[in-house]
Formats: sequence, C-alpha cells, structure tokens
Amino acid sequence: MKLEHNHYSVQGLDLKEVCKEFGTPLYVYDAEKMASQLEVMKSAFSGLDLKIKYAAKSLTNISVLKFL
Repeated sequence: MKLEHNHYSVQGLDLKEVCKEFGTPLYVYDAEKMASQLEVMKSAFSGLDLKIKYAAKSLTNISVLKFL
C-alpha cells in the first residue's frame, strides 16, 4: 500500500475508488507484495530443502490460498 497525493493505493488502484465500487468493509490483497515476500523467505533459506506451509487458520480466502 502506498500513500500518494493524500490517497492510498495498492498496485496503482486508488483505494477510495475501489471502496466506492465495492463498498466497505473491503479486504484488498496485494499479490505482488505477497509474491515478493515469499521470494524473500525462499532466498533466506536457499540451499536447504525447504517446504513452505501456509497456516490457513490465519486467512482462508480461497483466492489467496490458490495464489500461494
């Protein structure tokens, strides 16, 4: 999430406009950020036979689960 010109945005989308379109409360996930954080974790353990497991208790959004 970025604050630019007094507006919050995610991946270039103005969150105020997204809220107007879909209403609130609204959950917005940044897939680019999730992917980059996953790569950071993988690189931190490079050289190991690493299997990353996702704790579905923390978030059960089916789109996020499929992405990860």
